[in-house]
Formats: sequence, C-alpha cells, structure tokens
Amino acid sequence: ASITPVAAVTVGVNTTTARLGKGQQLSLLGDLTVQATQKSLSSTSAEGATQGDKIAVGASLALNTSTDTVVSRVERNVEADGKIAIETQSTAQSSATAKASASGGQGADENGDAPADAGGEKQTVDKQVEKQNASAKRAGSVKGTQAKDSLNDPDATQSPKAETSEGGIAVAAAIAANIQTANALAEVGPGVTLKAGGETKVTSVAHTDAKASADGSQVNNGGTDVGIGAAVALNVGISNNRAILRDNSTVEAKSVVVSATI
Repeated sequence: ASITPVAAVTVGVNTTTARLGKGQQLSLLGDLTVQATQKSLSSTSAEGATQGDKIAVGASLALNTSTDTVVSRVERNVEADGKIAIETQSTAQSSATAKASASGGQGADENGDAPADAGGEKQTVDKQVEKQNASAKRAGSVKGTQAKDSLNDPDATQSPKAETSEGGIAVAAAIAANIQTANALAEVGPGVTLKAGGETKVTSVAHTDAKASADGSQVNNGGTDVGIGAAVALNVGISNNRAILRDNSTVEAKSVVVSATI
C-alpha cells in the first residue's frame, strides 16, 4: 500500500514591480505616481475516495506553497510641481485542504514509529510533507531564475513541523500544509532626492490570509481494512510589509507620509 496515495501540490510564485530606475533627474509639471498592485489567490485540495471495494490505505496530502512579492521603487531624483506617490498594494490569500479516504492512513508500528517506504525510510507526517515540498521546488524552479530564487529561500519555503507540546506526530490520514510568504515594499532608493510642490507619500498596504484544514471524519472505523483517522493541518503565514526611505535619501514637500499598514 502507498504511504501517500493521494497528493495534491501547488507552487505559486507571483511578482509585481513598478520601478522608476536609475538615470538623470526626472522633472514634471504635474504629479508622479509609481504604483504596484497585486491580488493573488492560491489553493490546493486533496480528497481520498469515499466509496469502493479497493480503497488504498494511506494519507491524503495537500501542499500549497505561495510566494508573493510586490514592490514599488524610485531610484532617481525627481522634481514635480504636483504630488509624488510611491504606492504598493498587496492582497495574498492561500489555503490547503485535505480530506482522508474512507480507508484512512497507515498506522504506526508496534514501536509507535511511522510506516516505512520501499527504501526503509520512516514516512512520518514531516517526512511526507518535506518530500512533496522538495518535489514542488524542483518543478517550480524550471520556470525562471526569479522563481528559483524564491523557492530556494529557506526562510520562505521551509516545511512546517507536525508537532504538539508532547512531541512530533508520526502518522495521519489527512495532511494539509500551507506555506505562504508575502512581501510588500514601497521605497525611495539610497541617495535619491524627491522634491514635490504638494504631498509626498511612500505607502505600502498589505493583506495576507493563510489557512489550512484537515478532515479525517469520513474514515470508516467499522471497516475490516481501515487505517487511522487522524488529521493534521499545518499553516505558516509570513508577511513582510515595509515602507522605506533608504539611507541618504532626501524628501522636500509640503507634507510627507511614510506608512506600512494592513
């Protein structure tokens, strides 16, 4: 029997950038707006079979990995008669949902250890998540350098641990793991001078929603060949939201707003 007969994996890497790059001073009679806006939704679900004569005993695993980056940046001097606005808006939502099959997952052995795969390696909940996560990173990395860099960032895509205050969880019938990192940044580059006849705003607004759910209730505990019905949901949500005036930058305006809010 397979340790993980049902596995659904999603890898999402989304990046939006609005940038006024380095160069000669930009002079404007009116306003300047540099704005980056991104809305992303990533979801994964895995559900084992609920009926049939030959339903495999094993875990249903849903893994969702999402990395979202939104940046607005000015890297040259600007003089505008009107307003200057550097704005970032990010909305990132992600979820993972797993439902066990009617046969449930493989139980622990007589020593309380997780079942082993064909190579003899113990397939704990952590090991199953790590295995699918590593496979997802390899698949996603072929899409380009930026995606590869994001997926190989250990702080952003490290697999969460299935554990309680009493220790690790060895086995489960339904495993949902959601790993989300959302980065939002609005910035004025180092050494840049902004002169505005009106207001100057450097703002970042970010909303991040990450969730995971696992359900083992449909395991048929009255069956003759049924495994365990335990369910494990793992959720990691990391949100980095920043508005920055870099070192040695200068702003001259009627009013200045620098804010990072949710």
